[in-house]
Amino acid sequence: MKIIDFKHLNEVQILQAAQILTESISNGWSTIQDALDEIKKLQPKSTLLCVMEDDDVIGWGGILAPTYSGNVFELHPLVVRKDKRKQGIGRAIVSALEDEAKNQGGLTIYLGADDEDGETSLANVDLYDNLSDRIKDFGSGVHQSGFYLKLGYKIIGVIPDANGIGKPDIYLGKRLYSVTANKIKNILKEQFDVECTDITGIQGGLSAKNYKIKTDTKTFFLKVYDKKKAKTSLWTENIDQYMPILMWLNENTKLQGKIVRPIKTNKGGYRFDDDENVFLLFDYIEGETVGRTLTQTQILEAANILALLHNYGDEIPMNTEKIREDFSVPFCHSLEHFIAEDYKTAPNDVKAILQPCLEKLLSINEAVKSSSEKVKQKNIKMVLCHTDAHGFNLMQSEHLVLVDWEGIKLALAEADLIMFTKKEYWDIFIERYERQRPNFILDDELLLFYILRRKIEDIWAFIESILFDDQAEEERKRDLNLLSKCCYTLDDLYFEL
Repeated sequence: MKIIDFKHLNEVQILQAAQILTESISNGWSTIQDALDEIKKLQPKSTLLCVMEDDDVIGWGGILAPTYSGNVFELHPLVVRKDKRKQGIGRAIVSALEDEAKNQGGLTIYLGADDEDGETSLANVDLYDNLSDRIKDFGSGVHQSGFYLKLGYKIIGVIPDANGIGKPDIYLGKRLYSVTANKIKNILKEQFDVECTDITGIQGGLSAKNYKIKTDTKTFFLKVYDKKKAKTSLWTENIDQYMPILMWLNENTKLQGKIVRPIKTNKGGYRFDDDENVFLLFDYIEGETVGRTLTQTQILEAANILALLHNYGDEIPMNTEKIREDFSVPFCHSLEHFIAEDYKTAPNDVKAILQPCLEKLLSINEAVKSSSEKVKQKNIKMVLCHTDAHGFNLMQSEHLVLVDWEGIKLALAEADLIMFTKKEYWDIFIERYERQRPNFILDDELLLFYILRRKIEDIWAFIESILFDDQAEEERKRDLNLLSKCCYTLDDLYFEL
């Protein structure tokens, strides 16, 4: 698959592009001739890019000639061949068009998304009444706006009744200039009152870009989440719930020094958002990531940290409702739908990994769905759980420190214990853990549920990233390798990253 300029297409390929436009937006261009006329009208002044598979056009899009002194570009159109949808092609086209707009000096890109079929929460309501709240509480349903929101676009305007009463045109826009060193410095100064003297990128995990921030007197750790990534909304949705808990644990428990400490913004919050990113700041931890292999001492320290954490539950003085475990498995349903509806048209490298284990994958997926209903009936006290306490989220400083708390939940302790079920860790870990929590009774059924659920969750997360994220070649290669490992270890009744 490659992206080329429209001007390199031959007549047959232009006809293919016209056919895709007609089948994708038939209410705009109902015949091939209508679509060819639109292409002819666009070509002189627009930038049109298309995705090629072998010699066939499988998707294309464009940006119109800029307005507002070259600062603003309109994205129009964006279409993907029906059998090639949900494979990341649309994202790739949008990303390439954004790069083109940046290269031409653009500061903003926008598009109009008509809602003629009542698919969004802005349809069939009075948009002259309380519009700001309606935009704030916007629900995209199955409308195309949901696709653009995942790519970091924001609703920037609405034209009520543009297509008839109750049928609005929704305008979405995005800032084109990205996070740079100067931008980070300005955000740190304006939002966190931190005067940065040096910024160094740090190799990190899958969720965010990480930076070491130095001032004249202190060092901080900055996490920058990219809103274009498919999983970013999941990683960041509970920041306002878990960061105060993290601060409370630092200030009121023996976990101080064993967990990361967040830094508040000037307004007393814990995050700063712009159109493209979410920024979180922490005290910096001098040390190294533990990684895949833990020493006996590190296993014991990890058991101590989790046992301390599990002493606290919903009695802490803050609302835990939004982080309460509900044993839901939405990724099981997403995976099931993908295999039933989209697997045949998935990229060949993804199918090559999944094919040998497809039957086993479906069997485990069904077992997890069934188990989720059973464990809901258990009456066991929930405790605070990190849910991702593997070696890549453990830092070795003077002592062990647990980092990356995006997945914190009020859950059952087994949600954390699965990270140490590997044979060479388990006996050492559980003996120390049970010594610290003598009233704890291990539930093997719960342990198995959390192991299998995590396996399915990870497999779907990697598939989703490969299909829908705008990935560099190295990122895609990494996720394919991780997906392959997850599939290879499906039969293992323990968890290993």
